[in-house]
Amino acid sequence: MSHRLFHARIQVQHWLLLAIVLGVALYSFWYKNGILVAITFLFLVVLIERMIHTTYTLTDEVLRLHTSRFVKDKTIPLGEIERVERISRLRLFGHDFQSFLLITYGGGKQVAVTPQNEQDFLSAVERKRHPSSLATVLLAMLFACSAVAQAQDIVPTAARNETVQAELPVAPDLQMPWDQHLTTSLQLLAAEAEASPYTAGICVYDLTADSLLFAFNQQKVLRPASTQKVMTAVAALDILGRNHRATTRVFCTGNVEKCPMSSTNSSDKFLTTTVSVLHGNVVVVGGYDPLLSHDDLKAMAAAVRELGIDSIDGRVVADVSMTDTLSLGSGWCWDDVPSSFVPYLSPLFFNHAQPLDGGSSKFMAHPERYFARIFHQELRNCGVHIAPFAYSVSSSDALAGNGSARAVYAVTHTLEEVLERMMKRSDNLHAESVFYLLAGNAKPRGATRKEGAQQVETVLRRAGVDLAGIEVADGSGLSLYDYLTAASHVAMLRYAYLRPQIFDPLFASLPIAGVDGTLQRRMTTSSARNRVRAKTGTVEGVSSLAGYATASNGHLLAFSIILNGVLKNSAGHDFQDRICRELTR
Repeated sequence: MSHRLFHARIQVQHWLLLAIVLGVALYSFWYKNGILVAITFLFLVVLIERMIHTTYTLTDEVLRLHTSRFVKDKTIPLGEIERVERISRLRLFGHDFQSFLLITYGGGKQVAVTPQNEQDFLSAVERKRHPSSLATVLLAMLFACSAVAQAQDIVPTAARNETVQAELPVAPDLQMPWDQHLTTSLQLLAAEAEASPYTAGICVYDLTADSLLFAFNQQKVLRPASTQKVMTAVAALDILGRNHRATTRVFCTGNVEKCPMSSTNSSDKFLTTTVSVLHGNVVVVGGYDPLLSHDDLKAMAAAVRELGIDSIDGRVVADVSMTDTLSLGSGWCWDDVPSSFVPYLSPLFFNHAQPLDGGSSKFMAHPERYFARIFHQELRNCGVHIAPFAYSVSSSDALAGNGSARAVYAVTHTLEEVLERMMKRSDNLHAESVFYLLAGNAKPRGATRKEGAQQVETVLRRAGVDLAGIEVADGSGLSLYDYLTAASHVAMLRYAYLRPQIFDPLFASLPIAGVDGTLQRRMTTSSARNRVRAKTGTVEGVSSLAGYATASNGHLLAFSIILNGVLKNSAGHDFQDRICRELTR
């Protein structure tokens, strides 16, 4: 039996903690606090023991973690290790001040280790976990013979009328052709999914060869969670285009009049000056721009002031007539409070619908009211006189009947800019903004989620998707009423691939495995790293992944993996990550 011994490295936080304990020890010694001296001395001994003597021993069967002589060793059977991920925190000046390897084992248990040579440790663990022995191959063949995978085509056109024939899966042979090797590996994973308590839908399409590679339950209707954003993004790029702009516009109604104003100076002498008074309102028309910032509000207020307006005898009006007045999406839980996960909907908000002094954890139920108040405040900060509390929200067209309304300023952001955060960070507010931009394209005033859904369904039909069983309730996948299939996912990804004006911005917006976005901490050490770009989806009981993968032969694949009834997110992620590893192996 071979053994490998790895010593733990001493990290920055260890030195900081040691310095703090030494400081407390000196303080207690100086003030002659005997009890505190004894406690800090014992803590110091344990800390130094842990820093110096922590080791990780790797044998053919187990990984043994030794942290000190005062703590019992932890033993992890290699067969129970599910994955090993590199985690980085406290990144400053381009350097990770805290990094470690997170080992997941035994159905969700986790432990962190910090070997001095991480790459060597990872390689050694992989070699021990996957020995190339005849026994392993025979075991795989025995397991493989227990299941049958099914497959059907995903594109209902004559050019795509082909199916992948279901066969008894066998352990993949390295001498097999690439596509046969991949199909056999996926059949084994599909057999595992079929025997599991959750429901899985899997579809893989070779875009380079323009042929279906593998399918399992690909027409089963499932909840997609945030992979619904793929549908929203493709539809928006197709109908609106990457350069479509979400625009917030500022107007002045009424007329500007020069009026005399009397005042006194320091010598109590009366002075008469002339001021420009706007006899009307300043109207801000919301356009569902999720990137609108506080600086944008300041620029709007400055633009009004630059017109020479000194005073406004009307009010600030926040016009939210672009959409209906519903603040929650269809199928959202009515008792949810505003959060980054469940945003309240409005065509007019800024600072990501968060109060300026509330930190990153507070969100507002009616962000348009807050917008009106802060814009009113910024006008006063610019030197424009306006009565206190002279601001309101209008759900109807505030410019209707105002032929004298003059455009003052506009803030715009492109769809491509909005997609970056929507996809990389799975931002629900950005996704709903794009959904209602689609709705507004069909119905400029009073648009509802119905118009947005119809726009997405239009592109689904263009992609050749049979809409039977498909339900589009919102743009983010948060709704309980969203339903689609793995095949419909792949059909939309293929539709995008065939149109560079859609594919280029979509591909750039997707999270990259092991690199950024919601996939930054997944697939960090497998062949899928930097070769999978996909949208994740996670809500209670649902785990999904849909996007593109570059195979070892250079072919680009479109894939979708939807799991419903998953009790642990880690189990769903592990299954999806293993499929991605096979796609890129």
